[in-house]
Amino acid sequence: MRRFFGDLFRDSAYDHRKILNSEDLIRTAKQMGYTQPEIAKLCGVSPPMVHYWGNPDKKDKPTFKQFEPLITQCGPGRLIVELEPLAASARELPKYKVFLAMAFPFQIHASKA
Repeated sequence: MRRFFGDLFRDSAYDHRKILNSEDLIRTAKQMGYTQPEIAKLCGVSPPMVHYWGNPDKKDKPTFKQFEPLITQCGPGRLIVELEPLAASARELPKYKVFLAMAFPFQIHASKA
């Protein structure tokens, strides 16, 4: 539930940033025992696309949203992600405002009961 409400207050620009070190992440995932088809299935793309992302000569990079399932599967801290800079127009509310926004509707519901 926190994930759902947290996404309501998060600018989607955070998730659509390109991963600058995708070659390193794919190499590390392969060293951890993941195959190219497994990486592709987790990321929701074809195996040739994983090969393309792993090629340092190619300019097109995956987005964080595309790679997030692999990062989650590998475990926190195992894949160090380098993201492109965030656009100046993107914003994210401070954590305490997100908490208050999530807690407020539940307080109203509880007080009516």
